[in-house]
Amino acid sequence: MNSVAYLRIAAWQLTSHFEMKVKLKIIAVLIMTMSGAFSLCSQTTNPKDVAFLLNLREELKLDSAQFSAVDSIYAAIGDQIAAIDKEISTISRSNMDDQARSAGIRDLNGKKKTLRESRDLSIQLQLSEEQKKNYSEKVKPSTPSVIHMGINHDRSNCNVCIP
Repeated sequence: MNSVAYLRIAAWQLTSHFEMKVKLKIIAVLIMTMSGAFSLCSQTTNPKDVAFLLNLREELKLDSAQFSAVDSIYAAIGDQIAAIDKEISTISRSNMDDQARSAGIRDLNGKKKTLRESRDLSIQLQLSEEQKKNYSEKVKPSTPSVIHMGINHDRSNCNVCIP
């Protein structure tokens, strides 16, 4: 099968919820990797992770040593997260009672959250001070501590909206 056929298959497999920019980056990586121009993200196989790593390299201007370290971190943690996802899938299809099933899934989701946090911390350890600042501002902005906007939200009496 030639590289054009691989690209058609890859483009077809990408889901429509990806932004066009991400699709184009992934296709560019596939073209360059297949043509032997360079081997980018050699350890990471998830298309979302490849797109994130491309964005990270672009935004933070990572050198090759930093990028290699970040790629290996993503590959290692990605494999662990994939294993947890598989376990969640198994539990969700099992014949357990609802409480045990939801408790098991909740525990596994907690493990996934811990893995993602450790991955982000490990990545930050690879960055310079300027890159850490850009990482926290542009790439991984912090989420608000309180998510409180709901249907019955009253801004005039809200302790979060009014300091």
